[in-house]
Amino acid sequence: MQDFVAPEVRQLKADLGGLGAKVEAMNSKFESKFDALRAEFDALRSEVRANQQALMAALQNAVLRGEIRTQREISELRERVTRPMRGL
Repeated sequence: MQDFVAPEVRQLKADLGGLGAKVEAMNSKFESKFDALRAEFDALRSEVRANQQALMAALQNAVLRGEIRTQREISELRERVTRPMRGL
């Protein structure tokens, strides 16, 4: 019986070794793909952050321009009110 079982066991060990190598190769392949995806995601994250910062800067500039315009209008109104009325 050992003459029949021993070759089969050796064949199964060889098959398992081959499967292990294939699994390792697939694992390596998936790791490299995940690394590439991670790098792409990081690049997109950086781009989104840069765009967000640019948008925030533009909004802050718009707010400041609005505040300057409001101050200018208040100053003009104050000047009209405090200016002596002519012709009375």
